[in-house]
Amino acid sequence: MQIRRHITILLGILALPMVGCAQDAGLSEGITLLQNGSYSDARGVLRSIVGSPADSTGEATVGYLETFLATGDYPEGLTAANGLLEEYPDSPYVHYMLGRLLYSTGQIARADSTFRRAAALKRNYWRNALALGELFHESGKQRQANQIFATIRNAYKQGYFRTSQTLSVAARSAAFVEEFRDANNAYNKANQLDPNNTQNLIWWADLFREKYNDADAERTYQDALSINENLSDAWIGLARTVGSFAAKEEYVERALAVNPNSSSALAIRASLRLLDGQYEVAAQILDQALQSNPASLELLAHLAAVYHLKEDSTSFAETEQRA
Repeated sequence: MQIRRHITILLGILALPMVGCAQDAGLSEGITLLQNGSYSDARGVLRSIVGSPADSTGEATVGYLETFLATGDYPEGLTAANGLLEEYPDSPYVHYMLGRLLYSTGQIARADSTFRRAAALKRNYWRNALALGELFHESGKQRQANQIFATIRNAYKQGYFRTSQTLSVAARSAAFVEEFRDANNAYNKANQLDPNNTQNLIWWADLFREKYNDADAERTYQDALSINENLSDAWIGLARTVGSFAAKEEYVERALAVNPNSSSALAIRASLRLLDGQYEVAAQILDQALQSNPASLELLAHLAAVYHLKEDSTSFAETEQRA
């Protein structure tokens, strides 16, 4: 009996590395599915890895909850994130992703406190810091936003960032404080380290579109889509870049096919209806979109434009107050 007990213990010890290898393989599979735009499959694989030793850097947690953001399944994502928060109340990765889901549904105050909690749990969590800075920027708290962006940029200038993901965060922060050369250089370095980092490509394309030229922007959005055709933000970027009305229509519908609740895509769809003179249709699109994200300044600005064109001063004033 003693021998059998020792054999059982030994077999258990020998099995531990095999379990770890299986979890690592599962993480790799899940991230690959996520990067390829197979969000439903990625969701199932990554959920099984969340909280395991293979998830020590939060890659499975972030990837799992990212699938809900990618497809616009915000209520389901919030439910999933809150469930994980009960299991892992001290996970900075859960707090960070919960903050992004809250922000996407217009719950700005809760997103703010959630990002702050993630920052308290993990020092130098740069992606979370960027998210909080963007929240401040969109909320009109420019001084606080610039402090965060400048801190991230300074860390980059001191050589702290050496991965594609952190360099991309540094680049976006530099762009916010109008250090466009630093931003372009950091995006370029991030791309050299990981050409398949589609978030970096989209942000880089945004920089080209806003500050350089549309041709480079269009090419870079297309580079991202050649890796993953189910990138709503890349289709949105293309819709904003091209001049053709028909192409804008096509690209915004491609974006909405991936994420039917994308505030930016719905705002573009409404603007196209405005150009057609279909004011009521545009208003309906925006009203529906605001049900998912009632704090979206982009949606509210478009709705105010509708009422201005309709010469509805009462509704215009009410919408202005909401913003």
